[in-house]
Amino acid sequence: MRHGDRVWSARHVLLRRLLACADLLAGLCASAALTALDGGSASLAWALVCLPSWIVVAKVLGLYDEDERSLRHLTVDELPRLVVWALAGVAALSLALELTPAGRPDASQAVAAGFVALGAVISLRALSRLLWRRVVPPERVALVGAADRVAAVRRKLELLPGVHVDVVVELEAGDLEAIVRSLGDVDRVVLAPATLDDPEVPRLVPLLRRAQTTLTVVPPSSWPLTPAVRLRHLAELPLLEYGKQDLSRSTLLLKRLLDVGVSVAALAFLLPLFALIAVAIALD
Repeated sequence: MRHGDRVWSARHVLLRRLLACADLLAGLCASAALTALDGGSASLAWALVCLPSWIVVAKVLGLYDEDERSLRHLTVDELPRLVVWALAGVAALSLALELTPAGRPDASQAVAAGFVALGAVISLRALSRLLWRRVVPPERVALVGAADRVAAVRRKLELLPGVHVDVVVELEAGDLEAIVRSLGDVDRVVLAPATLDDPEVPRLVPLLRRAQTTLTVVPPSSWPLTPAVRLRHLAELPLLEYGKQDLSRSTLLLKRLLDVGVSVAALAFLLPLFALIAVAIALD
């Protein structure tokens, strides 16, 4: 393993530790809220004993594994799993307290503690990632592909917030072994092939694995890949599944009702302000 690989791996170890500390603090906030609602100090003492279970739940849900693998991973991307984490953490804590003299909290207290855990973990994880990006240098990236495709990818990387990378080299696709040898201490290769059946793509994967370098492949823009497309696996066979439409009718109806409800509420809230502005204009 290269020196650069060890350094970059250590950087992600630091991020995982920061996220684990954030989870512990969020679990502590939930335990404190549960104790405040319960009104007994015995509950807090037993809840502190159960604090490591919050990290175990997060590990089971894969909340420490995506940052190193993904080119861009934000706290909002893991929001569904954080909801599950808060529910599972409070449920485990409640069951553990039932086995202690403190007793199990009632449902309303558990729900309140769950909301506290969710709010705290979202804030603390976002803060941890922000701190990590300030302390750790960006990931060194090599862009490989045709000039127009590489330029398009570079523009996206420069425009999107939360992408903690530094493009250090741009290379034309060609002699892949020579490309790998010339990469030096690059941490990730972003490959933008003209077509996905390019024979160089499967050849590049084992070469980069031997070089301990992460690979990200940008599909051609002609491919109809939208957020509604899902990648599944049937045994070892990868499948791209396209739905009949991006959203179901029930989801579209719920979205429409939500849009109308929020619009009406905002209009009712701002109507007095609009009236005051109209009167001020009329008197001017």
